[in-house]
Amino acid sequence: MAGILSLGSKFFKNKLFLTRTLAWIGVFIYMLVIFCFSSHEADKSDSISKAVVRNIIRWTPKFGGIQEYLASNMGILNHLLRKCAHFVEFFILSMLIAHAFKKTGAGSLKGLLFSVFICALYSCVDELHQRFVPGRGPGIKDVAIDIFGAIFAVAIIFLKRAIKKVRYHEIKYNSKQWSLQSLQNGIKTK
Repeated sequence: MAGILSLGSKFFKNKLFLTRTLAWIGVFIYMLVIFCFSSHEADKSDSISKAVVRNIIRWTPKFGGIQEYLASNMGILNHLLRKCAHFVEFFILSMLIAHAFKKTGAGSLKGLLFSVFICALYSCVDELHQRFVPGRGPGIKDVAIDIFGAIFAVAIIFLKRAIKKVRYHEIKYNSKQWSLQSLQNGIKTK
């Protein structure tokens, strides 16, 4: 019987190790995806984002001249899309890192702050990498947008955890109140 129990605990330790490892592998794969997007030469990167903008314009309603207005401002939309992509990329990266920290037991505020720090560091490395890509260069504004995306993700996680904690304490408090009231009602009826 003792042998079976030790096998079971070994399985759960291996499963825990596997989930922790997979969480961090997800982070590194996503960092590789960001690296690949940053490796596109300026012309290719620009043509990809312009194709997305053209599709967005195509999907917008035709009434009221909205499509014509968007088409005439395609350059502005392209720039806006590229900056939003920076924000979303690092929002997702921060979420993945925070999740990996939580899986490894560092899901506290320190883990959240470290996820922002890692995102900021990776953003700087990513922009430095773009310096060596033909037609592209580093941008401090892009780093700021990346960091803002990471901070926004962490703020959402922090608020979600705070709300969850408040709800837990409310339920705990309300259940104690209910127990106390039922005890008092039980005493009164006797």
